[in-house]
Amino acid sequence: MRARTPLWVWYLLIATCLLAGAALAAIYARVPGDGASGDLESFAADGFLVRWVLDARPGGLRTGDVIVRAGGHTPEEWLAGAARGSAWRDGGTVTYEVTRDGQMVVLDVPLSTIRPGALFAHWGVQFAVALAFLATGLYVMYRQAGDVAARVLTLFCVLVAVQYVGDAYNIQFSTLAWGWPFWVHLTFEHTIFGLILASMTCFALIFPTVHPVMERHPIAVVAGLFGAFALAVTVTMALAPGWVTAVRWGSHAAWVVGGVELAIAFAAGWRSARVAGDPVSRAQIRWIVWCGTLG
Repeated sequence: MRARTPLWVWYLLIATCLLAGAALAAIYARVPGDGASGDLESFAADGFLVRWVLDARPGGLRTGDVIVRAGGHTPEEWLAGAARGSAWRDGGTVTYEVTRDGQMVVLDVPLSTIRPGALFAHWGVQFAVALAFLATGLYVMYRQAGDVAARVLTLFCVLVAVQYVGDAYNIQFSTLAWGWPFWVHLTFEHTIFGLILASMTCFALIFPTVHPVMERHPIAVVAGLFGAFALAVTVTMALAPGWVTAVRWGSHAAWVVGGVELAIAFAAGWRSARVAGDPVSRAQIRWIVWCGTLG
């Protein structure tokens, strides 16, 4: 299927994705943290669950700790815009109140930016996979730049690589005190994840043969795939009764829409495997399914 959109538009889109990943890394290179991280599902009524310790601090947080309060404020208060004290700086020390093994513990946690070596030591394999996806996507674009399926596949591969950057840092409680870094990362997380799902589903609907629905209503299908995710997350978060609940509900909505789009993608891929007349196309479909599962 030949592409109609100018090639430079796709290059601009790919460059924007890569710059977004670089910008997120630059933010974390400047924002001092407690060395631990969680994810959007870490937010709960009783606090913030620490899932990983990326860069351990002396007497600091441990995996499984639930942060109830830090710097005098709960997660809900930080999300609502509580004022940040002078201790929230590189080299500063902040008092954390955490639940550990069922007991309330008070910790004085020193803050500093996460060392790149510690980050790579923890997520080295994932970074290697990200580079493999990036290289694959760029190679496909180089060889088949005029084919729209190749362009969509390249976009998917680049997005997966960029997603791994966000996953490496993940959601860090200390960013709540700074405000904007957390909201930037939240937006990054939902945007990249939504684009990954939409691009993957679009690809499944056009390769190796164009699905009849995509052939008849291409604009509506593309708009629906890209818009449904953003609409579901935005509306769900807006209806939540509190900030912590909004973050969790937004995450739940993302997974629900993601499940629907994954089902569409696999159904389209199964259909393509059945109607594909040559063994090369069938082999390509199997390879893409395995790579998509890995991503």
